[in-house]
Amino acid sequence: MNTIWKWNLQFHSDLSTTCVLDMPQYAQVLTLQRQGLDLCLWAHVDTTAPLCKRKFTIYGTGTPMLEDPGWYVGTFQLHEGLLVYHVFEQEVV
Repeated sequence: MNTIWKWNLQFHSDLSTTCVLDMPQYAQVLTLQRQGLDLCLWAHVDTTAPLCKRKFTIYGTGTPMLEDPGWYVGTFQLHEGLLVYHVFEQEVV
C-alpha cells in the first residue's frame, strides 16, 4: 500500500547532527518542515517494502560541512529566521 509517513528528526541547534532513519526502501522524501517545535520529514512510501537505513545530516548556516554533503533535502528556520539549517542525505555505507 502507498501512503505518506512522517519521521521526527532530532538535532542539536549548535552542532551538525546526523540522523539515521529506518524507512521503506525507495521512499521518496517529499518535504522537510517544522511542525510545532519538532523537525519533521515526510515521505511517500510503499508500506510493503523492506526497511532500509537512510542517513540525514543537518548543518547550520556557516558551520563546516563535508566536502560532498550528499543530496540536498531542504532548509528550515528557527527563532523567526534567526537560525537557518540545511538538511542533506548521504548514502549509507
